[in-house]
Amino acid sequence: MNTSTPHPFIKWFADITIDDVPLVGGKNASLGEMVRELAGKGVKVPDGFAITAEAFRHFIREAGIVQIALTKSTSSQVANTSSPLRTRVRRMSFKPRRTVGSVATSSSKE
Repeated sequence: MNTSTPHPFIKWFADITIDDVPLVGGKNASLGEMVRELAGKGVKVPDGFAITAEAFRHFIREAGIVQIALTKSTSSQVANTSSPLRTRVRRMSFKPRRTVGSVATSSSKE
């Protein structure tokens, strides 16, 4: 388990409770509860971390797709492989740009 440096983009399972559903979603909150409640009782639960909702919001801001996503997207447009939203996401680089502690993030200077 690595709970070293807090970061707004990740939460370690050991630090997640059911109250964190808005931050990490229901499945990740359940995994956090399992790690916290069952690991000490001998149940083997893999350690890990959740990507937060803030990480998703940062991703769409940095990708420049906020306005497209908010104003033009419909389920048919997202399903359309030539839609501007889908094209923008596919062109993005998913490589980490810098590391904060042991967490890769994008740099606001770029």
